[in-house]
Amino acid sequence: MRAALAMAGLLVMAACSGPSTVAEYAAEEKLEWTKGGRPVPGPGMVSHLGPEHCEWQSSTFLYVGTHTYLRDPENVVGNGFRAGLRQGIELPADARDTGLRAGALEVWLSPSDQGAFLRVGADVERWPRVDGQVGCG
Repeated sequence: MRAALAMAGLLVMAACSGPSTVAEYAAEEKLEWTKGGRPVPGPGMVSHLGPEHCEWQSSTFLYVGTHTYLRDPENVVGNGFRAGLRQGIELPADARDTGLRAGALEVWLSPSDQGAFLRVGADVERWPRVDGQVGCG
């Protein structure tokens, strides 16, 4: 009985700890973004899954100020965005922390690279920047 209760407690703790990788955060429907512990009002910082009517739910759009970044690991959006996604990488030497957070997820930008770098602990991904409009019609 004690073992079962202990296991249940561990499962509850794991469930409450939330996502632990960039990919797990990217799969969240809605993230609450903060900077300096305060909520960031849209449209300054917004992220959302790709639209369901286009069958783009496996992609994630990230809007930071006037720039849009896209995580498209299954190439559902097309246009070469999948090639710009790099997973399990190091932050560039010139990357700077924006201070933007959604839980443990951090957003970093680099003057030498047009992508956005998202980090959870040691897990880092580069998401390519979208130039122009992307839509499925």
